[in-house]
Amino acid sequence: MAADQGGNNGQPVAQPVSREKILHALASLMANKDAAYVAGVRSRAAKGNLQIKGESITAEIVDEALTRLPKTEEKAKVAEAAPAVGARWTPSSASIASIVSKALMECEDAEQYMERVRVVGDAKVAVLPKPDVNTTPTGEFLCSEEWADTVARMVNRKDGRVYVRLRNFSGWVSSRSRNDYNKVVLDVEEGKAPLEPGTAQVIATSRAMRLLPHMTQEGYQVSNASGTKVRRFRTTVITPILQTADCSAANVAKLQPKEEFLSDGAFLRAADGRAYLHLKDGKGWICERTKSDFSKLAIEPCGSAEDLVEEIEEPGVPQPARARAGGKKKVFLLEHAEVTEVETVAHDAAQPGADAEAAPPEVVFRSDAEIWPEEYHPPKPIGRTTRLALRRLFVCHGKKVKECEEDPGSLHDLGLSSFGVRRF
Repeated sequence: MAADQGGNNGQPVAQPVSREKILHALASLMANKDAAYVAGVRSRAAKGNLQIKGESITAEIVDEALTRLPKTEEKAKVAEAAPAVGARWTPSSASIASIVSKALMECEDAEQYMERVRVVGDAKVAVLPKPDVNTTPTGEFLCSEEWADTVARMVNRKDGRVYVRLRNFSGWVSSRSRNDYNKVVLDVEEGKAPLEPGTAQVIATSRAMRLLPHMTQEGYQVSNASGTKVRRFRTTVITPILQTADCSAANVAKLQPKEEFLSDGAFLRAADGRAYLHLKDGKGWICERTKSDFSKLAIEPCGSAEDLVEEIEEPGVPQPARARAGGKKKVFLLEHAEVTEVETVAHDAAQPGADAEAAPPEVVFRSDAEIWPEEYHPPKPIGRTTRLALRRLFVCHGKKVKECEEDPGSLHDLGLSSFGVRRF
């Protein structure tokens, strides 16, 4: 009866562990272990020193358990950088709209200008980072006879130059040379409107250089000096006396409007196109044009019929014949009739005005067309006093009138005519 209930002093006999459970236990034991641990387990099994729940484990059972290890438990490979293949990535070219927007942000006074320009002459044209001749060039150049596309245009009132923003370069170029203001270096395609708009056209010829002897920058007269040795001038605005013949030089003093002074010579600075008058008392120099606006004259001669005109057009007098020369360049030939020499009138600087000549008769000058209001065209013969008064009005307000005329609605909506005269 006791044998039926179990042996070993009444204790129940332990049930044998199935082979499947032993294999599962071995696989779990060696799942996250390294190769050295697995080799140790196999060595113990081969020597008969490995048991699980009383069951002796052989080396064959260990090998079978190793075959059941998950494949994901294999040692992960170290990630290595893949070799670079293919071409280098480069950003796409900017669109025209974005370039125009950038140009207008660089200069708020610029306007859209989609034309092609060409470099004229043999010299290269430097590309500037800003529309200012005093800035340092970027290092890029437009070669002689090279064409370039533009996206914007800007008129710099300060230096009298016109700048265009290039499409394929990151910068601006000037229509005139950086070393000589009177030298034009850019041109547009034939049949197109001029690069320099009408509002930017100014009288570039210096009146002082025709009236006074030419001087060097140091104040010495050149050997072939021409003109009156001493001349009296009058300021039109508050004008500084400069220490040297440079618009950026330090100011020594200032002259009030309508204040007169004597000058014994003039120096033309080719880079900025401005003429500087040397004071007779040696205090310094006076710039012929204002610093902020190249087109505005700061001084005028006293007691002179000089009106920035070299040719006089009188009624009934035929004008010189003008013909176009052959070739591609726009060259005109002028045939002047012989003129008789007249006795020059001596100028006395000690007398007010430094001019003893009689008042000229009423005549019509060629430039009267621009100073006369359009309502009173054609110009009529006028005297010197009337002409000088009209010239002052044109210099002060003529440019503003031209700018208003470019916008047809702005002037007529206000009911205004030339020189601010209201229509009734």
